[in-house]
Amino acid sequence: SMQNSRGFTLIELIMVIILIGVVSAAASSLFTRTSSFSAVAARDQMIAIATVAQKRALADSAATQSVFLRIIQTSGEWTLAVLQGTTELSTLTIQRNGTTLTIDGTALADGASHNVRYAGNGFTGTNQTWVVSADQSHILCITSSGYSHDGNCQP
Repeated sequence: SMQNSRGFTLIELIMVIILIGVVSAAASSLFTRTSSFSAVAARDQMIAIATVAQKRALADSAATQSVFLRIIQTSGEWTLAVLQGTTELSTLTIQRNGTTLTIDGTALADGASHNVRYAGNGFTGTNQTWVVSADQSHILCITSSGYSHDGNCQP
């Protein structure tokens, strides 16, 4: 009589090794393409600093000088600054990592800058759509009321 054997057969072990290979090959592609992750992270950081600019405008609504959010693009990074008059209140540098920025349909060129003015009530006056693009496009909206969020601006 045969005893009950314990363990795995050679075929079962080979199948597990093949499955591990397939899963690791699929997962590695997620780690080698960082530009999509960079675009999402850049958009979220832009929303965060735009919120800082709006909060500063609201907190200092009696001030005679407006609050601005300024973005400057170089070949490798964006520098975003919250300014009131000539005073720089907050600065954020974001690595571009192969991403591009389009503001209201116009691509921001290297060496160019763009300003968003926040009034004392936190309003900007117009909707602005910013699109950070890599493999996919990631949209943020700065509304006329100064609120910043991901996604398209509503009319």
